[in-house]
Amino acid sequence: MISFSKLLILTALIAAVAALAGCANKRESTATTMTRASSTTSEHADYVPADGPEDVPADGLGLVISLGVWAGDWIAHTDAWMGWRRSCYKWLHDRVPIKPHPYETTLVLIEDEEYWHGELSGRVPIRRDYLAKLVRAIAAANPAVIALDFKLQSPSPEGKPIEYPEYMKETDELAKAISEVPSSCWVVLPKTTQRAQGHYLEEAAVYEEHDLGGAKVAKGYISLPRDFRKVPLLTLPVQNGASLDSFAQAIVRARNPRAHLDNREAILPSAAFVSLEEFPHVSARDVLKGDIETRDKLQHGLVIVGAHWHSDGYNRGDYIDLNDSPLGRMPGAVLHGNYVEAILNSRLYWDWKPVSVHIIDITGALLIALVFALKTSRILQAVAAALIALSLVGASIFSLLAFASVLDFSIPVVIVIAHALIEQYFERKKSQA
Repeated sequence: MISFSKLLILTALIAAVAALAGCANKRESTATTMTRASSTTSEHADYVPADGPEDVPADGLGLVISLGVWAGDWIAHTDAWMGWRRSCYKWLHDRVPIKPHPYETTLVLIEDEEYWHGELSGRVPIRRDYLAKLVRAIAAANPAVIALDFKLQSPSPEGKPIEYPEYMKETDELAKAISEVPSSCWVVLPKTTQRAQGHYLEEAAVYEEHDLGGAKVAKGYISLPRDFRKVPLLTLPVQNGASLDSFAQAIVRARNPRAHLDNREAILPSAAFVSLEEFPHVSARDVLKGDIETRDKLQHGLVIVGAHWHSDGYNRGDYIDLNDSPLGRMPGAVLHGNYVEAILNSRLYWDWKPVSVHIIDITGALLIALVFALKTSRILQAVAAALIALSLVGASIFSLLAFASVLDFSIPVVIVIAHALIEQYFERKKSQA
């Protein structure tokens, strides 16, 4: 985020640019007036030169634009205006003509019927023996990867105890089911983490002290990025010098061990998302029934098992595990599926460098300020300002298509427009007084 010292320097630079532009306009206006005055005859002594640009207070303009740049940085690094930002991003997302499509991932969702009316009986934590049956049924379809998107952490982060005694038997059954998965299929298990003293701690999980046989098992953290547009393409350093992939990274590595997943700059990319309705998914109930069509959808693919039941009872309350996304709130399993597809199919959008964004912001804001400084009709000013704003929107869409980079809307432009409108309002009130 831009610091206060940088803000002062930026204010001075913008003020200097605006002052130079003002001086140039004033010299040009003076020279034009003198030339016209010298060429007029006595009957034109009352000639008044054409209106030129108004004098713009350079220091005030520099401060306004700099505050806009700072506000843009602050908004980008906080949860401020989250609803407005989600709406803007969704609007931009919907106008990109090339729509993503999941090719390899299918979701297996546990829904209301199974959770509230079936053997699960609405229990928290979810029954591990039910997950064991589901793992066996999915493995029978011969997928490439089975990933379980459930919290399987131990009662305490240190693993003392590793599991409550009353749940040990069903957890043993889940571990046994995982050990029986064919070697042609990877199993990705969830991990939870906590941040402490500047680094991450990997919490203990209920399956860690169980014998998983010769199964190919990978682990990944299931926590989501704070910025709902981002993809967790980041390997975390954890205790004892180890590292931990994100859940999506672990799935991709299981699918393609040679996948390039390094992200040394630790800057998360964005992605185009697909809603649950457009994402391939099947019901856990159909999987357990052994439905042939359902089994065919899982064959040779990536399978993510997740929750999609209502929180307060059958068809009551919100769905469980809803999280922010550019398309609104959606289940965590759907987000992980979007992350996996974006990484596998190179649909990652990298943000512009902050310097480039600031240059575009400042240029757009200065052009808007120049438009409002010209002594012309308010209609022409509004049209010119709208064209500049639309060009920034067009640049955002072009950035997604041509450079696979996200260019956010310009906050400084919005602030300069608001500042100019407020000034015009008070000038009108003053002239009417």
